[in-house]
Amino acid sequence: MAQYKIDISGKTAIEKKPLFPLRGRDRFLVTFVVIILLAAALYFSPKLAATQNSLNISFTANGPTANLIFQPGKTVGGVNCGPGVRQVSWSKYSPWCEPVWHGNNGGATYNGVTSSTITIDYREASSGDLNLAYSIIPKEIIGTNQEAIDTIQAYVNVFNKYFELYGRKVVLVPFQGQSDFIQEDLNADTPLAQADALTVASKIHSFADVSLIDSTSIYDTYLSRLHVVNFGMGDMPLSFYQQNYPYSYTPYPTCNQMAEADAAVLGKAYAGLPAIFAGDPAMHTQPGTIGITYPEGTNSAVCIGTMLNLLENTYHVKPAVVASYTLDFATLAQQEAAIFAKLKDNNVNTVVCEGCDPVAPKLFLNYANTNGYFPQWYAEALGAQTGGVDAFGRATASGKPNMPQDEMSHTVLISRAGSLPQDTEAYEVFQMGKTPGMQLEPVYPLVYSQVLLLFLGLQAAGPDLTPTTFAEGLASLPTSEPGGEFGQWKFGPNTVTPTNTFQITYWDPNATSLIDGKKGAFVACNNGQEFNWNGAPQLPTGKHLKCFGHK
Repeated sequence: MAQYKIDISGKTAIEKKPLFPLRGRDRFLVTFVVIILLAAALYFSPKLAATQNSLNISFTANGPTANLIFQPGKTVGGVNCGPGVRQVSWSKYSPWCEPVWHGNNGGATYNGVTSSTITIDYREASSGDLNLAYSIIPKEIIGTNQEAIDTIQAYVNVFNKYFELYGRKVVLVPFQGQSDFIQEDLNADTPLAQADALTVASKIHSFADVSLIDSTSIYDTYLSRLHVVNFGMGDMPLSFYQQNYPYSYTPYPTCNQMAEADAAVLGKAYAGLPAIFAGDPAMHTQPGTIGITYPEGTNSAVCIGTMLNLLENTYHVKPAVVASYTLDFATLAQQEAAIFAKLKDNNVNTVVCEGCDPVAPKLFLNYANTNGYFPQWYAEALGAQTGGVDAFGRATASGKPNMPQDEMSHTVLISRAGSLPQDTEAYEVFQMGKTPGMQLEPVYPLVYSQVLLLFLGLQAAGPDLTPTTFAEGLASLPTSEPGGEFGQWKFGPNTVTPTNTFQITYWDPNATSLIDGKKGAFVACNNGQEFNWNGAPQLPTGKHLKCFGHK
């Protein structure tokens, strides 16, 4: 299928070659994504030969088969095992139960694995990175390195106690990275990123890296080349994970999944329908006319072509405007003016911000607000699958100007509505595992989901722990139980991400946040219904979303 290549002119041309190389993200990008609900994903093109790993891993006689057979006995946490019984009762994502294991686990089955330990590492963000982030977003929202370490360690404490690790315990080793991960996102610091990966593989001897939101795709690529298991934020194309299999994983959607979901929502519930969610009453009787903007050269652009092809060929929708912009802050104001002129000239009443960077969306909303342009907004929001952070949708956050409410109040996005902390696994498990002095990182759900995925694979891998048995183990895991805070997780052969469903939310400036009890929150549309990433088949065609009180 031909792919779209898009430019700021709004004209769409066809090009038969790949659109953009890949890049990663950093703590600043991810926290801002969760906060303002507009994902950032800058492209990355290191001069590396991507690892080509088979995607047809088969189970062997010595592979992780124990978790496929219900055996009698008690788990390390005291649960009586039997058919259909989970390892722990407090997780919707728990694997099947494993009785306490006895025997020879094989000792050093892989780098970072001994008879008694499994080493994992966390790369601490540089002070320069964090200071840049703190200049825009308060540290009480972003969090600190120590809070990240405390949060990971608390989860490790609990999982070590309740998950079957076959005579081993996970040991967390934090280290100060040499590379500046913001520079990594700018395709710089490549030698230092490689040096950090070498530290992980050759000095720390880590089985898995859990740098989480401080990671980048360039760093994860080096880790994969050195055969270290790693976890990212999921904004990468599926091809990235295929090339780095069985080392790279994420609990979040790939950008391919996001492209399918966005196309489905726009094609079924926006295009051609009256723009009733717009801030301008005159638009309420106009048929939905779509304009898409995205950052030039971003990783998300890899999947823009997929979304546009789905819109045109599956939903028979052709956006009136498709306009990119470059991350050049010296010219961004001029680019904004050009983009919004095209949106207005083409009578666009539905503006889609696809894969937008952390700064431009805020500027776009401010520009639209200042110039009296009040459409309905739609955004994809990688990282917001954990429930988002309501504070960042508000007019101010810790005294810093944030999102204009006249525009935010007409915004719909793929995300998850927040919950009372005590009603979430991520919060409760931290309380179970914390020791005196430990502090919870503000974006702890992001941390929890990735550490949880690691431990699910460790138990399922069996005593002969290697990246291959880890991958096989993930493939054997059961589907999660209903009601999990990250939606449904589903596993199978070659699983690189288990996420299978999403929700849609809208911003309500008058709602009371369940997260912090303050005014302003993201509220679930369609009564919190779950939709599958592969085209949202549960979403009816030709009907508005049930948002903003619409029935």
